[in-house]
Amino acid sequence: MKYDLVASDFDDSLCPKGYVVSDFTRKIIKKFTDRGGHFVIITGRMNYSIYPIAKDLGLEGEVVSCQGAVIRDMQTNKVIKNKKIPHDIAVEYLRFAESLHLIPQIYVDDCLYTVEENVKIKNYSNFCKVNYDYIQGKLSDYVVENIGDVDMIYLWTEENEQQKNIKIIKNHFAGKLDITSSTAHNIEAVVCGASKSEALKTLADKYSIPIEKTMAFGDSLNDKSMLITAGMGVAMSNAKDGLKDVADYVCESSLDDGVAKTIEKFCL
Repeated sequence: MKYDLVASDFDDSLCPKGYVVSDFTRKIIKKFTDRGGHFVIITGRMNYSIYPIAKDLGLEGEVVSCQGAVIRDMQTNKVIKNKKIPHDIAVEYLRFAESLHLIPQIYVDDCLYTVEENVKIKNYSNFCKVNYDYIQGKLSDYVVENIGDVDMIYLWTEENEQQKNIKIIKNHFAGKLDITSSTAHNIEAVVCGASKSEALKTLADKYSIPIEKTMAFGDSLNDKSMLITAGMGVAMSNAKDGLKDVADYVCESSLDDGVAKTIEKFCL
């Protein structure tokens, strides 16, 4: 096969939001893996949310969550690699976000913590099928007293202020955190060296697969580094324009089984 390792974002890449993975996509993934290919989901979701989905797809090997920060073994659900945000940087970041009046939520070892009971977090919880702990007061104060290092920090932001806030945060935490986003209303942070591209390289190294023989799919700007790194970076037709600009190929939309059709075309 031309590509031996295929990595895909989940929401709006492998599967449209609110849908289930189609039978056709399942069939193509199985055909690819039966021929010796490695297929992995690399997502911004927490493991608690994505692991059951990967299991249902019959995937083996690994699943990657929290924007590349956490890699788990599919057979045991045990952590293989976990690059966390150090406690002091997490507290600094949360306090900075609070000064910008942004609502934070943090991911720690498959637990989700937030500070404000609101429609956004309720919808997020329902969609991702995860529970959360509601913390009274400032989340930064809670982390100081009760939490160690953190997997990922998610901030809710207004769409018309997102880019301004991202620029401010990137300037302040350059060299400490990798700042990205997966929707128009969020900002996501992991420690530097924990991106989706780094997860892809880790898995390619594990299986002794040259990076030129990897393929990656995505639809949002948080997938950008992964698409640039992969031997073939594929943007969905429903992807953000900024992602299409760096892609080697633009495939059909997530609604039209773009991932599966591209695997079939180039790998099978």
